Amino acid sequence: MTEYDVAGHLYYILIFIGMLLIAAKERLGWFFRFMGELGWIGLGFQMGMTSIWAWGIVFAAIDAYAFWKWSKSEIPITKSEG
Repeated sequence: MTEYDVAGHLYYILIFIGMLLIAAKERLGWFFRFMGELGWIGLGFQMGMTSIWAWGIVFAAIDAYAFWKWSKSEIPITKSEG
């Protein structure tokens, strides 16, 4: 296994954890998701593979839009008095 292969697994693990946390309505999931995507973009640049970094940028942009929509629809939880 090459160092690129190990890095790719790590970035996919971050994306996987992020997706699980997002499904559980945990805001921290977005952090993991973005870190995984940014890792893949960087890996694509290192390897000189436009198919990795170009699609990584597309998916990161879609994630940013999804985060924006998710943040707008999130209902803040407040403690009720009494």
